[in-house]
Amino acid sequence: MKETNLHNATIWYGTDGTPFLTFPGNSANRVFTTDLNGKLLSTLAPPDGKADLGSPVANDYFAGRGNFVPTDTEQLDGLLYITTGYSNLDFVLTARILSTNPFRAQWHDLAFGGRGTGAGQFGTGHGITVPPGTKRIDVADRPNSEIDRFTRYGQYLSTLRMPLGSFPCDIDYLGHYAVVGSLHGPDRGKGAPIYILEDDKLISTVMPKEDLGLANFQHIHNAVMHQVNGKFYLIAQAWNPGDFAILEQVAN
Repeated sequence: MKETNLHNATIWYGTDGTPFLTFPGNSANRVFTTDLNGKLLSTLAPPDGKADLGSPVANDYFAGRGNFVPTDTEQLDGLLYITTGYSNLDFVLTARILSTNPFRAQWHDLAFGGRGTGAGQFGTGHGITVPPGTKRIDVADRPNSEIDRFTRYGQYLSTLRMPLGSFPCDIDYLGHYAVVGSLHGPDRGKGAPIYILEDDKLISTVMPKEDLGLANFQHIHNAVMHQVNGKFYLIAQAWNPGDFAILEQVAN
């Protein structure tokens, strides 16, 4: 894992409350799972073209030795959901967690999405999120400027439109609020925006580069929201050359 790029990170908990970290290694074409101390527990290799992934398109793709480039993961009800937006396939694939002690996982027969502009398709399926308290799968579709929503069975539900040209990388939820970090904004000369939504309605746009003078925030890869003692905080990660910032709410 030290020698490859870890494109994202997901913390999740087993049925007994044990925490795990899962990382998509986009350049290694692997998905890694560790404990909180960093001990490697599992390495999920690309589909071998023989396992049934639940989609003839995905099955044929890997039977033809198509590339596997994971960009994000989520865990829900014993399944790992894996976006592959940097590959030519651009499906959400799933792997079944067979046990956590020892940790074992294998490819599962559920795959959905695919490259395109139609309902439930992706231009680049980048980040994947399960909103707290739900069994819904949200996928950030970067070039189509939208968040596509699915049931846990991969059935398309709806699309949350983001500002055109915003290239959303991922979405994070906190109560009625959501925060979306974007690779680009509609005006690329101003750096990347962070969008704050309340009940799916855009209520604020934070521009770290233009408004706060953070020069490295030309591109944002991820942003999350936390609340501490009644005050909101945004944690944002810049991409290329790399940086992070913690933004504190100073007024209501």
